[in-house]
Amino acid sequence: MAPNLIAVAEGLMSIGKVAKYLGISTRTLKNYERDGKIPSARRNPLNGHHIYRPDDVDRIMAIITGRSWRRSRSTGRQERSKSG
Repeated sequence: MAPNLIAVAEGLMSIGKVAKYLGISTRTLKNYERDGKIPSARRNPLNGHHIYRPDDVDRIMAIITGRSWRRSRSTGRQERSKSG
């Protein structure tokens, strides 16, 4: 199985997809990681690329926006938490 198919099968996202989803550049995402603003990304053991799980993206969204976000179980979309 090709590395990108493994990532898709496991629900993982590339740094490019995460950056696009969050509306920031990959450079900004890497800078946030380097500066300790967000947790370090996992790395694909086959090529060393940054990979993210959906819960990683939710956590990054909460950190950079200062809000609490959760993924809707019914739609899979991001929703602002009722408590935040």
